Amino acid sequence: MLRAIHIKRFGAFADRSFAVGAVTVFGGANQSGKSTLFDAIRIHTFHPERRGRVRALYARYGDDTDVRLDWSGEPPDMSDGEFMNLFAVSSGNVQVDFDGDWLAAVRKNLFTGGIDPRNLMETFERLASEKGTYAHMRERSRLERQREEAESRLDTLTAQRDEILSALDTQEAARGGLQALEARRDALRESEAELAAQVARQEQIAEGGRLKSHLSLLDEIAALEQAQQNWPHLAQERTGELDDLERRSRASEAKRIGAEEALRAEQRRLDALRAELAALAGELAARGQWRGGVEALQGRLAAYDDGKLTRQLMRGVAALLLFLSGLAAMHLLGATVWGWSVLAAALLAAVSSIYLPGWLDEWRLKRTLKDHWRNLLGGTHLYGRAQAVYESQTLTGLTTALAQLQAELERLEADHGEKSQATGAQQARVAELEREQTLHREESESAAAALRDWLAAMLVGSRDEYRDKLGEYRRVQQQLGEAYGRLEAALRDAALADGFQLRAHAEGRLEALRADSVPSQGLAEAERSALRERLEAARTELEKLEEEHHALDRASHGTSERLVGRLGNLPDEIADLGERLRQIDVELAALEFDRRAAERALELFREVAADESAVLADLSAGVAQTFARLSGVEETRQAAVDIAALRTEDIRALDRHGYSRPVEHLSSGAQHLLYLALRLEMARRERQGRFALLCLDEPFAFLDPERQLETLQYLKGFLEETGWQLILFTNEPTQAERARSVFPDCQLHTLS
Repeated sequence: MLRAIHIKRFGAFADRSFAVGAVTVFGGANQSGKSTLFDAIRIHTFHPERRGRVRALYARYGDDTDVRLDWSGEPPDMSDGEFMNLFAVSSGNVQVDFDGDWLAAVRKNLFTGGIDPRNLMETFERLASEKGTYAHMRERSRLERQREEAESRLDTLTAQRDEILSALDTQEAARGGLQALEARRDALRESEAELAAQVARQEQIAEGGRLKSHLSLLDEIAALEQAQQNWPHLAQERTGELDDLERRSRASEAKRIGAEEALRAEQRRLDALRAELAALAGELAARGQWRGGVEALQGRLAAYDDGKLTRQLMRGVAALLLFLSGLAAMHLLGATVWGWSVLAAALLAAVSSIYLPGWLDEWRLKRTLKDHWRNLLGGTHLYGRAQAVYESQTLTGLTTALAQLQAELERLEADHGEKSQATGAQQARVAELEREQTLHREESESAAAALRDWLAAMLVGSRDEYRDKLGEYRRVQQQLGEAYGRLEAALRDAALADGFQLRAHAEGRLEALRADSVPSQGLAEAERSALRERLEAARTELEKLEEEHHALDRASHGTSERLVGRLGNLPDEIADLGERLRQIDVELAALEFDRRAAERALELFREVAADESAVLADLSAGVAQTFARLSGVEETRQAAVDIAALRTEDIRALDRHGYSRPVEHLSSGAQHLLYLALRLEMARRERQGRFALLCLDEPFAFLDPERQLETLQYLKGFLEETGWQLILFTNEPTQAERARSVFPDCQLHTLS
């Protein structure tokens, strides 16, 4: 039972304590801290998670809070969901959220083993053939867990035993190794002293080498300064001037070469044009005699064409006279055979007089023209178009061949003219290029002379020689700069002002080293570094050996006794665990036998599952009885409640008119009382005699004064029956007075 609440830095409370009894009433106006106390009890007893809807609950108060609840025994063991749904009424809200995970805990007490009776049949049909009864399943799970725990514990104890035995062996070996460690430490000390002496001697030798290098450095600087003074003309780099001169020379030479190549190309083109012109001239000379023949033949053809019409008229007149003479002879001879024969002969002679002379004329003309063409050419140039003229079979073909031959002669003459013009233009282009070549040659020679003069001024014979000397001068400068840098470093190391002091210091120190018989040659730098590393390694190893020796010496006192004490009773406990594992295996074998027997009990489970509504019917009766008491109804049947399933939509109740209605169809006050009755009955069955805490924050918002008093009277009997504790928060003084009238011994705290 909760006895007191101590609260600091929580909400509006800086530092307060409240005594709490079996019934405690906190009264006060709004904003006086009632809800803050409710949240303190909720957070520090039922631990709502810091996520989802309750994240704001934690954020409201922050992390710098101090709340302590004093309990006479253990606080109620339940989740925040169970508490808020069954044991807490906040601001008049008493509805039950059946969708929460808290319902699984309630089912464990409402139904057998936490299984909903509606699912009992399906569950046992699925599992009976594998694991038997539900009690069998729980027992088997319990034994398997015990076996796993025993095996885990056995492994842990065995590992501890092996670890202790190994530690004892290690401790025994450590005692033997301690003496060897001491001997090794002494030998290492002697080796470290010898190495330190060798390193000191080598450092003296190295110092002598450094001093000699300082003297060499001073000599090197003097030589480099002298070499730099011998080349004053190289002090200023004039590579840019040389690049410009070479670039000018190369550009002039490139122009000269380009001009020569262009001249050669244009000369080759001129030679080609001249060859083509000579070929055209030769062809024109070879075909020059064709032109007269063509003109003669075309003249004969033109004369023939001019007299052709006259000849045709004369032949037509002759043919007409012959035909008329035939008609006259037929008239004289009559329509006899002779008459018709004479007419036919006359007609034939007329037709022949028209066509035969014309054909003979054309044949004679064609033959005459071909003979004239062959005689003109002498039979030596009958090729190409000339051969086509000779081979023409008709006057039309002969005329066409002559026209084509004349066109070819005209084309040759046109080509000859064009080639002549092109040859003249090309000759002018070649002459211009020859002038350009002369100019570029002179420019190239001038640029080459300027380059030679510049190199002579620089006392070199070529660009490469200048660059080599310039590079050598730059190397001397770089070497001199590096030498100056080494000289500055040497002066800093020796804390001297200039090179004269450094030379004097080096010579004096070398004389002292020679007097101390320090050899001039020692180990190489790599060997000296290796020797120093060996010395450092020896010192580091010596430090580790000292620490290891100290640790072993400190740990050797009393360690064995502690390890033997830890070993203790481990063998006996390991033996007991082995015996327990054998017993568990025997019990599991018996459970396996029960599993086979459980298959035969399946029908019995089916009969039990058939009565799945029994629990819900009993819950319905209990809720109906409580609802009747809270509503002021004398008989339970007048306030009957039907709970078909643990879902809001499956709960119905009778109203005052005797109609069965869903919860949402009841009045606000009736809904409030029905949900309160459902909460109290489910809470009673869920706790089953265990202690619980009821926290009611403004629980009667929807009830009239009469119902409030009836509810308080019922809560009094409910608390006497269950032995639970009640904390009531209210902002109404009348409600606090009613609570005090019902619970005279209650603790009453008035908050301001």
